[in-house]
Amino acid sequence: MATSPLPYVTVHDYLALEEVAEYRSEYYRGEILAMAGGTLSHVRIVANLAFHLRTLLQGGACEVLTENLLFETVNDGLLAYPDLMVFCGPIQLKGDGQRISQNPKVVIEVLSPSTEAHDRGLKTREYWRCPSVHQYLLVSQDQPLVEVQSRAPQGKVSVEWIAGLDALCPIESLGVHLPLASLYERVAF
Repeated sequence: MATSPLPYVTVHDYLALEEVAEYRSEYYRGEILAMAGGTLSHVRIVANLAFHLRTLLQGGACEVLTENLLFETVNDGLLAYPDLMVFCGPIQLKGDGQRISQNPKVVIEVLSPSTEAHDRGLKTREYWRCPSVHQYLLVSQDQPLVEVQSRAPQGKVSVEWIAGLDALCPIESLGVHLPLASLYERVAF
């Protein structure tokens, strides 16, 4: 039996639906994508990241924001809620001026079994389309492991894996190193 295609949803309609929705969703080229709920480990890692990055960046020009602000990668492309974004300098906002950001320097996603393929696939491709993004971090919640993707001066992306609770995760575009022990505080493996 053939299935009919999902109806195309405009960005305007998506934003109107998102305003009153009980659960958040993301948007990609006319399609609304449901988001999975976070586990206790996921929530702890996001909170630890936000706290420790804010502490490391305190007094500087960079600001850490959590998953309640949309990020539009390119016009009407992906509208997503990354777990964390770091902005350095003024935040460029689109639309109503308060909900859609366009210029994070660092984007961080905490991986889960239900979202890992999406985070490594579509989101990776779309995040790198945004010229402001210098680093994209994929954080495992199953083991102390962070994949650090960095934009090289020639535009190519390099990948480094940081593993172990005694390791330091370099976030070179921000000039900081985050101890994995701090990132995974209170997380059981």
